[in-house]
Amino acid sequence: MKMAANVWIDARKAVIRRLGDDGETALEIRSPLGPWPDPKKSVPGEPPALPPGLGPHEAFTERLRHYLLEVIAAIGDAGSILISGPGDLKCELGRLIDAMGPDRRSLVMMPIEQATDRQIAARARDHLYF
Repeated sequence: MKMAANVWIDARKAVIRRLGDDGETALEIRSPLGPWPDPKKSVPGEPPALPPGLGPHEAFTERLRHYLLEVIAAIGDAGSILISGPGDLKCELGRLIDAMGPDRRSLVMMPIEQATDRQIAARARDHLYF
């Protein structure tokens, strides 16, 4: 059986459910993104909490890329991937997966605004068990 994965991703967390010959596994990755940095709201007399040489936008972009690469590593070699969640992170994740190589993965994206952990699990089972 090929490995299949369902990913729920938003700015707070990613929930990855994988199904393969070894059974079903679930993993949750907490996001390091936090709120969008506002340089105007820094504490007077203290430098903004940014890596050296990076502005607020570059630092946020770097944290985003690291978060998405961590999610891709958790997906592993799944041949069928369903990505769902609110906002544009699911699209960014899909673009990064496509850019990483011309492998033969089936990639499906589904917009969902709000979902409980049970709803995410049910949707994963629907997709993974075909």
